[in-house]
Amino acid sequence: MILASFNILHYKNYEETMRCVDSLLKLRGIDKCLILIYDNGSGDGSDDILWNKYKKYKNIKVIVNTEADGFSRGNNKAYAIAKKYDPRFIIAANNDIVIKQKDFLYRLLQVSKRDRYYIIGPDIYAPTVAEHQSPLYAEYPTAAHVEADMAVVRGRIEDIDEGVKWETNRLKKNRIKKYFPKQAIEAVRYFTGNKKTEDWKKEIVNPVFSGSFLIVTNHFIRENDILFQPETRFYFEELLLAGRCREKGYKTLYTPKLKIYHMHGASTLKAYDDIRNYLEFKYTNMLDSYEIYKKEEERRNDSSSDGNI
Repeated sequence: MILASFNILHYKNYEETMRCVDSLLKLRGIDKCLILIYDNGSGDGSDDILWNKYKKYKNIKVIVNTEADGFSRGNNKAYAIAKKYDPRFIIAANNDIVIKQKDFLYRLLQVSKRDRYYIIGPDIYAPTVAEHQSPLYAEYPTAAHVEADMAVVRGRIEDIDEGVKWETNRLKKNRIKKYFPKQAIEAVRYFTGNKKTEDWKKEIVNPVFSGSFLIVTNHFIRENDILFQPETRFYFEELLLAGRCREKGYKTLYTPKLKIYHMHGASTLKAYDDIRNYLEFKYTNMLDSYEIYKKEEERRNDSSSDGNI
């Protein structure tokens, strides 16, 4: 049994992956952990660079997947490999994260002992945009909240096409109403008053985490062979995971006692270095994932009405 498996989902940007792994190697207790670098179909030779860089480390493994599976499936394959090592924690992480808390593992152990948590999420700070990215939602959101987030992305694309400076207030009033008119009132109310920007400062039970860094405990590992289910290619993975935890009665915790840094979007932006193309990529995948999310919500509502939950 190992203490933790850090599953680093790598895609093309080996400089970011190296920075991530090098920060992990500085953690106290990392010798009791596995660092699993999972190349999710880069196909550019970056896996060879990583293998040569870390081949002397016994606790680092580079696994190569020849297909670009997307976020959910790539993480699920890495999760299945890590589970064979019987870890106390499986930590699913983007390759563009950095940990500066040298006692991170000690802090994690102390937090995990407090209760039967299935998933734990840290404060995720993105210095490039000066933003705390977790939790995504302090409480499980309504469909209107999710649609409002999608409308903001769509609105930014339109602003670029129109040569207009992106203005948040205009998006609140016009973009959301344009794309989701039935939900406009609730969505606008959410953005203007209900979405608290300082939720990251306090511990929150059963939030929706950011998927860039998730700590899965042995309670979850023992009961689940799959991390993200149903699978999406990109986006809403953490929302679907939160819904699954709600359905199963799993207790989860967000805590600012743990902190990581997210060099926001480095891998994706390397592949889509034009901001409009990146936003289009994001919105298209959000639409696809939203259909999966809606079907899951409908299934849960049907099950609930039948008295099965």
